Amino acid sequence: VYVYILMLIDRAGNKSDAVVSEIKIPGLEIVEVAEYEEDEEFVVEYGETALVMEPSIFPEGLAVKKVVCTEIAKTIGIDNDGDGEADEYVESPLVKQAVQPIIGPIYNYSVVVEENGEEVVRNHVTFDVDFLGRIRYEEEEIPVWASEESLDVYYFNELWCKWMKVEKSVVDVENNQIVFATNHFSGFTV
Repeated sequence: VYVYILMLIDRAGNKSDAVVSEIKIPGLEIVEVAEYEEDEEFVVEYGETALVMEPSIFPEGLAVKKVVCTEIAKTIGIDNDGDGEADEYVESPLVKQAVQPIIGPIYNYSVVVEENGEEVVRNHVTFDVDFLGRIRYEEEEIPVWASEESLDVYYFNELWCKWMKVEKSVVDVENNQIVFATNHFSGFTV
């Protein structure tokens, strides 16, 4: 668990209330790309999500070392009394941007590339071809007014600051999962 305490101070020295932000990363999946041949598929799997891709999918000139999946917390802790501990939890900005309820975890895929001898994380990489992804969901999380067949996978578009539907997807109701194809990394959820 990472905890950040944020406070704004203006030029006159006025201070805002402290906000505690807890970022819980219950797990992290890292796949070393160098372990795979260019035409060999590999799977990045964490929690209820998985991606199937080939090293050849990465743009030419991008020295990808690793593919990383992290789970993003859906709530943020707020310290109302200044003691450094969260007194209440509110939805994270990513959840607030959703038009429909988010019924599963938010998974963020990124790559670690080598630039000038340093490893750098790139969160939004676009590929020339699609890769396959899968996200599982829990039936009891589906709102009563929605049907299982109407579920979709969404990605967070940082340019427009909103969730956008992944166009190529199919719901597998027998296995409670959605399989999708897309050509970029981002945050994904159901």
